[in-house]
Formats: sequence, C-alpha cells, structure tokens
Amino acid sequence: MSQPYDTERGILRLPVELLQDILACLPDPRSLVRTIQASPAFYSSFKQDEQHIVATVLTNCIGTGVLREAQLTRDCVPPVLSTELAEEPLDLDEELQDRLDTYIVDFLRSWPTASDLTQTSWALRDALALGDFHSKVILPLKDKFIQASSDPKSCTMAARIRKSLEVRPVSYLEQERICRALYRFEIFRRLFGCLSWRTDELMEFTTMFFSKFAPWEIAQLGCIQDFLGRQITPVFNDVARHDIVWGEFKTMFDANITDGTVQHLLTLGLRAILAIARLQDAPYTVREKALSPEDKPPSENDDFLTSALIDFNYRACPAREDELHNTLLSAPPFHPDTDLGPETIWQDQALSSPEYWDGRYARGGGGHEWFRSFDDLEPFLRPNLFETFAPLGEPLILHLGSGDSIIPAELAYRGYTHQLCIDFSPVVVDLMSERHSKIPGIEWKRADLRDMAFLVDRSVDVAFDKSTLDAMIYGSSWNPPDEVKENTSKYMREVHRVLKNNGAFLYITFRPAHFIQPLLNPDNSLWEMEMQVLESDKGTLPYYGYVLKKKSC
Repeated sequence: MSQPYDTERGILRLPVELLQDILACLPDPRSLVRTIQASPAFYSSFKQDEQHIVATVLTNCIGTGVLREAQLTRDCVPPVLSTELAEEPLDLDEELQDRLDTYIVDFLRSWPTASDLTQTSWALRDALALGDFHSKVILPLKDKFIQASSDPKSCTMAARIRKSLEVRPVSYLEQERICRALYRFEIFRRLFGCLSWRTDELMEFTTMFFSKFAPWEIAQLGCIQDFLGRQITPVFNDVARHDIVWGEFKTMFDANITDGTVQHLLTLGLRAILAIARLQDAPYTVREKALSPEDKPPSENDDFLTSALIDFNYRACPAREDELHNTLLSAPPFHPDTDLGPETIWQDQALSSPEYWDGRYARGGGGHEWFRSFDDLEPFLRPNLFETFAPLGEPLILHLGSGDSIIPAELAYRGYTHQLCIDFSPVVVDLMSERHSKIPGIEWKRADLRDMAFLVDRSVDVAFDKSTLDAMIYGSSWNPPDEVKENTSKYMREVHRVLKNNGAFLYITFRPAHFIQPLLNPDNSLWEMEMQVLESDKGTLPYYGYVLKKKSC
C-alpha cells in the first residue's frame, strides 16, 4: 500500500531555483520572514539570492507605482520629528534648528528625478519595516479614503462617487495614486512638522518641496490632508466639547482642518493619525486619554501644510512671481502616471481660472488659435457671418473669451468696425488692447461672461465663442459636476439676454451634440440649434460649428 504523500516535505525537496521562485512570490516581507524562519531549506535558498528576493517581495507588497515614494519616506529621517501631542513644536534649540534646516535642504537637493530607478538592494530589516508600515498604516488609510469618498458626511460628491463605484470599483491605478499621496504627506510632515512659528523658513523650504511635483500631484496632497483632517476632527471635537480641563484652555470644539491644533495633530504622522481615527467608536475615556495624556489639550501649529499650500498658491500667482508660476505649471510629475485623468482634470479646472490665463499670456509669444484657425473657419463663417451680417450693416460682434486670438483683427480687415472683445484675464486685456490700438473698431474689456451687466438687453448682433465654453467644462462628459452646470447655465443665459432677437450665437467646439447640447441649451429653453461638421484636410478629428438663434423669435 502506498504511503500518504507529504506535501510540505515534497516542496522542500524542490530545486533551489524553484524554492527561490516560491519565496519571490510571497505577498510581503513579514510573510517572507516567517517562511524562512520555518524551514532551513527555504532559509538556505533565500541566502543564495537574498537581494533579488527581498526587492521582489517588497515590490509585491507596495507596488511598482508606489515604491519610489515609499522608498523616499523610508529615507526621510530628519534629526527631529513632531511626535508629542502637547509639546510645542517650536521648542528647538538653535543648534537643532540649524541641523534640521541643513537636512531639509540636502534631502531636497538630492531628490531623485522621475527617470531614476527604484532601489534594487534592500536589507531585510529595512524591507520588513517598510512593508509593515505599508500594510498596517498606508493600506488601512487608503481603504478609509475610498470609504470616505462615498460618505455624505465626508464628501460633497459622495452620492455621485458611490453610484460610480457601484458600476466600476476603484482601479488598481487609482489605489496606487492614493497610496502615493499618503506617502507624499508623510514625507512632508517629517520634513516640516517642526517648523511652527518659522514661517519664512517654512515657505522657502516647502516651495522647494512642491516644485518636485506636477501641480495635480500637489492637488492630490491637498486632498489627502483634507481627508486626514476629517478623520481626526470628530474625535478631537468630542473630547473638546466634554473635557473640563480643555475648557479651561478655551479649546474650540468645532475645529476644522485649518485649526492650529488639528494641524499639529497632522504633524504627528500617518501612524498617529490612523490611531486617532480608529477612536471614533471607542469609549470617551479612551479618546480622552489618547488626546490628553498630560491633562491638557494638544499643542497648536499654524505653520503646516494648509499654511504652506495657501502661501504657495499666493506666491505662484503670475502677478507676483512669474518665474515661480511658470515653474509650477511646467513641473513634470514625479510619478509618470499612465492614467492621464488627474492631469486632465487639473488642466480642465485650471482653464477656468483667470490666474492660469494671466500666466500663459504673461509668458508672451504670438496669438494662439484654439481648435481651428481663421482659414479653417472661413467656410463656416461665410454663410453664418459674412453673408448674414455683412460689414455694411455695422453689426456689433461680441467675442466671448477672446484671448489672444487673431480673429478680431481678421474681421476688422474684412470691414467689421464694431467689435467688443471680452476676457477675464487682465493680462490679455492689456496685451491685446495695445496690440489692437491701431486697428479701428476693436474694443477690449475685462469682464465675467456670466455677468455682463454693462451690456443692455438685445444689443449684440453676433456672439462668437471658440473654446471659451469648453474651458468651463471639466469632469464627466456624461454627467458634469453641478458647478459646471451652474456656470455654463449662467453664461448661456447672459448670451441669450444680450443677443438681439434676430442675432446669432456662433460656437466652435470639439464636443459632439450629445455632450454639449444639455449645457448649451439648459432645459431646451433658449435656442434653436444647427450644427455643422468642420472638416479639415489635415487628418485631425472633426470639430463642430453651432449656430444658435433665440427660440423666442
């Protein structure tokens, strides 16, 4: 009779190469340690290819898309950290401050570029520590972030996100993006958590830090901070509301992310933040003991990430520091994400900001034509403008968000002497006013297209939009955010108000009718619409010309 086969002993008789492959497939360094401790055969195989196995298992645990920022977090060990709840973070002697400043500068100067390879040689001890941090801190916070995104108490977009997640769960790329932003926060707090009341140094150093990332990666960091603050504040506010000692310190019990005490709690790092977040369902005495170990409220820090982000946005404004603004806009991503969604969303939202366009126009250069050149548009303009609204009739042409387009000048050369160009960028208004100063009949005005109170009702013959409405649109094409619907509706109703009853609104876009019509014609109440495909012999995708006339006519 045959003997039962001993599976475990059979595995251990496999060739060394196969044992090494088995070890390399383990999910995390902790599993690797347990396996090699349990078997001399596995341990011997491990020692023969230790570096490769450790690096592979760590990659299995953290992921190739996250490992570089995890590695930087591991390497970020400044001489002092914010670790105490009640200790003032500014209580550093001068020598320690100098050491911290030197460390920050050296760390940021040695920052790797996007093309640098991740580390391939790891000590098992370091891999074990980083793997544990990822598994026990990063992943639970990532899961909480996903959960909070569909919680109405945490996110104004919760209902829409929850519905979206029911159709398509969070992708692996999206989960990696969340993890990267969490590591990014941990690096920031390690570097800058002890710079309270040192505003000048904080802003100088954090500007260096922010310049290492593309603007949408900085925006992700801001989102993570907001999430982490919302994890802390329920616990903090509950203790503040009931603790008598905290009352003696006049601690506010409706704190939010910008509160100095909450900012200080964030400087303690992700491990401490997760521990506090897990106290939301704990007994009050447990929460009180965790947040008030010295019978007094936590310290305050008014110079942390919120302050740094606000200051950076201020300093990056083109009207103040043009070079810094250009550096921000052109910074490459630290992680070259294969999903262009974050970049596209950031750019779409930036397009609706006057500051973005101020910076673009301030960099100079000739005129730029979005979507189609004047020559490309001539077949569309001929029947809808040149023949219908001839120059002899002196029609008022309203250019909506004209930018630095040459179209007003081209129309002037064709005899149109009554043109009003509107834009919300003061930079381009000044630039183009000077450029058109010798062309009669072109007037420039800075204005918000959603509120053109300076124009009386039914005073415009032709309104022209080439890409301006598109710059207001971001998010899902099928179901744009409420902000997009509100802004575009205000814009369309203003155009409808100022247009004469027999006037025409000419709109050029890349968006087909099924996407743009609900925004152009909210409630199907404003316009009669005609659409023409604008063909090109350059092999590009088609664009569309819309002719809109008032329904009331």
